[in-house]
Amino acid sequence: MRNIDEGNFAWPGFSENMRILKWIVDRVRGRTMAKESPIGWMPHYNDINWEGLDFTEERWDEIMGVERKAWLQELIMHEELFMSLRDHLPKELLFERELLKCRL
Repeated sequence: MRNIDEGNFAWPGFSENMRILKWIVDRVRGRTMAKESPIGWMPHYNDINWEGLDFTEERWDEIMGVERKAWLQELIMHEELFMSLRDHLPKELLFERELLKCRL
């Protein structure tokens, strides 16, 4: 497995995204569950099909962790952009951003 600390991506690659997309479809159709996090609903490790891929639950927990401080910094970095676009954005998007700040 590639090391994140060395600048590598945590997820094994683009071709593995279908695993997550399948979870999304299953979730929408009520066939699987999710856990709530400050940034939204996320799959449990066992909700993903890991067949043919060596991806441990510990690794999953590492990449799915929510670093609140980093997320807040990211939101602050986008503040100017959101302010410049606010007249062109749906109000719901602005509200969701504020709610995200509150959850973090």
